[in-house]
Amino acid sequence: MSLILSRFAFAVPWRDALVEAPEGSPPLTFTADDGDILSLDALGTPSTELLHRAVTEDLLLVRRPLVDTLDVVWIQPTGADGVAELLDVLDGEALEDLLADTEPVEATLEVPPASTDTPIDLKAVWSDLGATDVFHEQKADFSAFVSDPAFHLKDAQHVHAVQLDAEGVMGWASTSITGGLPVGSGLAEHLRIDRSHLWGVRDRATGVWWSVSWVDRPTTTP
Repeated sequence: MSLILSRFAFAVPWRDALVEAPEGSPPLTFTADDGDILSLDALGTPSTELLHRAVTEDLLLVRRPLVDTLDVVWIQPTGADGVAELLDVLDGEALEDLLADTEPVEATLEVPPASTDTPIDLKAVWSDLGATDVFHEQKADFSAFVSDPAFHLKDAQHVHAVQLDAEGVMGWASTSITGGLPVGSGLAEHLRIDRSHLWGVRDRATGVWWSVSWVDRPTTTP
């Protein structure tokens, strides 16, 4: 028996669509966390536009609107450190402060197309936290839900997938559990997202993040 406990999906277009790199234009040189250099066709703004950005000693943050109050936010380390080190200095409060301090700039933007599919083994996570009885056929107690005392959980999985392309951002997330019985400014700037980074979709009116992903090796085609 498999139960889908939750599912969330969205497809949001850009307010102003990005464009694919014209044929013959220089490719985006992207640096992965391990130092590998990837060459790929970038997505970009068709001309200069009003973006919001913040720069600190540790990172570059760029915010571009999707529709209504939804934004896409890219957060890229400015130094040699990777995303893991970036997370050490960027907690939730620091991130919200940084977003509040972004400055409007006239700029062009280059970003890689991205596609992320992230499965999470919840059984392993829960077991590490000590919640092991629910997976044991003799110790699990689901008597409030099923009549058979041998019922127990067999597996628990969460999957989060999100894709960014020229048209916008779409994504989905679901959690499933399997159980059963024992059987066996000034001049225009040019902003580039060209190394491992975080990116996500955020509602600037409520502060709610719809999705957050880490990109180390972006897709090589839009």
